[in-house]
Amino acid sequence: MKERLSRIAIVLDHPKNVVNIGGVVRVMNNFGLTDLRLVNPDEFDAYRIEGIAHRSSELIEAASIHDTLDDAIADAEKARDAGRAKRGGGGGSGGANPPLPPGPHPGSRGSDDLRSRLGGRGGGRGG
Repeated sequence: MKERLSRIAIVLDHPKNVVNIGGVVRVMNNFGLTDLRLVNPDEFDAYRIEGIAHRSSELIEAASIHDTLDDAIADAEKARDAGRAKRGGGGGSGGANPPLPPGPHPGSRGSDDLRSRLGGRGGGRGG
């Protein structure tokens, strides 16, 4: 199970504040997820995040910060938007946007790799 979870990355696209990041880190800790990728966070304060998500310093230190969403998911075979449509930022009618269509994606490593992302305030897949 741990091996399967290690193939999942959580990507926050332009998170607004550390409370949002801390909440996600807390959930990731509870479920054993370890790959957090942040795209241009408005603020990032490891001390405050750990105050929200206790015993998460290892996960916070391992988090990576990216300039673009494409950079953050460059090694992804699959990506899902788990929130943007509900906020009216693009995508289908209600619920999460559909997965990317089958086929090669930038930097895809093969069928053994599955990555996920959580939407932020940016536009579609390109940012």
